[in-house]
Amino acid sequence: MGIGLGFLALIGIVVVILNRTSPVTGTLVFEAGSANIADISIGSGWNVTRIRRSTLQAYPSLGLKSLRARKSKEQLGCVDYEAVDINGNRLPGTLMPDQTTGFTGGMTIRYEPVDTTLS
Repeated sequence: MGIGLGFLALIGIVVVILNRTSPVTGTLVFEAGSANIADISIGSGWNVTRIRRSTLQAYPSLGLKSLRARKSKEQLGCVDYEAVDINGNRLPGTLMPDQTTGFTGGMTIRYEPVDTTLS
């Protein structure tokens, strides 16, 4: 039984290490026209950041049920996101750093990365 627990602990450690090899950090900024609607931090330290439902409910004008972000595998320095609106429609996309991209309902979304060169 001790060997089994040790093996499970080893597998758990490997999974944690693999899930932190390419963490996403920064902020997703949602705007409507010139009005800032929400600034949502995506700095969890994990490869995929899932935004909590309670966080999304604090911004009902976004109309989102779920939101995930991860570093893009295809475009260096970019972030891939997948949102699901309250009607169940998937809204996937890729965000370039500091560039505004059209989103749903006339909103725009922008990825502001954390500048790690200042550390």
